[in-house]
Amino acid sequence: MGFDQQSYTMSFKHPEFLYFLGFLIVPILVHLFQLRRFKKYYFTNVKLLQELSIQTRKSSTLKKYLLLASRLLLLSFLIFAFAQPYFENENTQAADNELVLIVDNSFSNGAETKKGSVLEYNIAAILSALDENRKISLITNDEAYFNTDIKTIRKEVQKITTSALPFDLNAAISRSADEVKGAKDIVVFTDGLSELKSPKTDGNQQLYFHIPKIESEQNIAITNVELTETQEDFYKIAIDLQKFGEGEASTALQVYNGNLAVAKSVVKLNANTQRVSITLPKLPFSGYVQITDNALAYDNNFYFEIAAPQKFKVLLVGETERNVSLRKIFGTTEFDLTETDIRGLDYAVIGKQQLIILNEIPEFTPTLVANLLEAVENGVNLSIVPRETLSVDAYKVILEKLQLSATVSSKSKKLVTGITFESELFQGVFEKKIDNFQYPFANPSFTISGRTLPLLTFADGSAFLQAVKLGQGHVFLFNAGLSSPNSNFYQSPLVVVTFDRMATGNNSAGMQQFEIFGEQEKIVDLNLETDQVAHILNRAEKSYDFIPKQRINGKKLYLNFGEAPTVAGNYDLLFEGKAIDKMSFNYKRNESDVSARFDIPAAAKEIDSFEQLLSEFSAARDNSGFWRTLALLAFLFLICEILIQKFVK
Repeated sequence: MGFDQQSYTMSFKHPEFLYFLGFLIVPILVHLFQLRRFKKYYFTNVKLLQELSIQTRKSSTLKKYLLLASRLLLLSFLIFAFAQPYFENENTQAADNELVLIVDNSFSNGAETKKGSVLEYNIAAILSALDENRKISLITNDEAYFNTDIKTIRKEVQKITTSALPFDLNAAISRSADEVKGAKDIVVFTDGLSELKSPKTDGNQQLYFHIPKIESEQNIAITNVELTETQEDFYKIAIDLQKFGEGEASTALQVYNGNLAVAKSVVKLNANTQRVSITLPKLPFSGYVQITDNALAYDNNFYFEIAAPQKFKVLLVGETERNVSLRKIFGTTEFDLTETDIRGLDYAVIGKQQLIILNEIPEFTPTLVANLLEAVENGVNLSIVPRETLSVDAYKVILEKLQLSATVSSKSKKLVTGITFESELFQGVFEKKIDNFQYPFANPSFTISGRTLPLLTFADGSAFLQAVKLGQGHVFLFNAGLSSPNSNFYQSPLVVVTFDRMATGNNSAGMQQFEIFGEQEKIVDLNLETDQVAHILNRAEKSYDFIPKQRINGKKLYLNFGEAPTVAGNYDLLFEGKAIDKMSFNYKRNESDVSARFDIPAAAKEIDSFEQLLSEFSAARDNSGFWRTLALLAFLFLICEILIQKFVK
């Protein structure tokens, strides 16, 4: 699609020269009032001469009119040539506009067209259509070149590849406005798949969209990998696949530990989603799952690590006879349990735990509360089980620090019937929501009020277990004592999963995987000096080494992955040249649906050919060169005057 048919109006680049049209009166006056004086001579016989005089006078008058017309036209065309007229419509302005090219190189632009991927097609269109010396500005998702030409940046343009950075049209337009002043023609090269917010343009900007047609809207993506079972000799993982587009599809699936293929399968996808279970030997795993798919390539690999099972450190504070049930839960090889009463508590070990349980302790001192909450802010989880005979005032010190308040409950027997499945504690635990489990009961001691998240609730909607997020950790508050006969929660199927997740969080038995640009944080037990830093190295591409955002708090190192890495893969955490941990990063799967195209904004135009658009820009530019024709006409009338002078008698 090119320019629309428009009505034309004439304008002038230098209208001040039109004032010289007033001087056209000069040749008219010269011709009307002859400056030469005539004398009379008398002859005896003037009849013949009179006839000759009449003929000569007629010829002279014609010559004068021809000379007058040629001189008037010569001066008129000359003046108009200096004024530089042109025929203006809405597209003529594009002749002198700055040309800004915005190239969407997000992952979805890897979709195939008849001439390669969308990105390859668009790059080829740019390189083939542009004049080498034409001034342009070019912006991609991760690079920008301003006020340059294609001859200068040809190599850089040829190297443009898909990027993990999302396409943000408004950000690109805003950036071009900062760098390129004046009126602009903005040509957006995209697949039309990325989320498009309403473009913010002004009267000095015209938007054009170049969107190639993709061959197929079908695509298969690996969306997640989970460790679902750990036995003595093997792991069992679940691989989630999703199909986009209509029709059946199948794919070959391989699991690699390093470069070694340890499992292979062929998967047919009849539904849009499918889960595949694979059994792996129980060995340290650092690799990926790969599928074979002819559509998008970026979502065909999913990287993950299975580290050697770590022991989660749990500190159980309470009286020996009251800790029996909790001791059974955390007495397995998965946990490193330390048990003590309140009098023998060593404050130095508080910050080294994954979970601290205060099990029906008799008192909360300010010193104890200060140390506990500092540990919670640094990533330790704290669980408080109240003693049913303790007063509300005994918990006042810690509740006030958490900006909570408590009132005495009626102590009537209630059933625990509700689970907050979407909470961090229970997310991913249950395959489906259940509402008919074996309901435990409790006689609530308190009703806690404030900004908390209910995790387990009684039938009347009040909370049995609630959580407060504090810094990097959580405080879990039970509203009732758990010992018999006050409650039978220790006999409920919920008790193991509840306390297990308090200690392990979402760290599913050693799987360490993160989402690129996911703003996630990893906590590592590492004693660093303030001037020491940790590095992260891509195991496959040794040249990709970066320093993540990091901070030190006590003996813990906090790593933030909001800005880096930008490449999916398996990584090593390095300190002083040694690998101290492993982790994996994967791309977000938000561009896997290649059928979700956006609508072109009403004020913009979609074009079929970038080359045709440039031709129409060029035609508009040539229109402004109409002065050359006028100058040529002025020269022609100068020749006419010379010829009239010479040949007309």
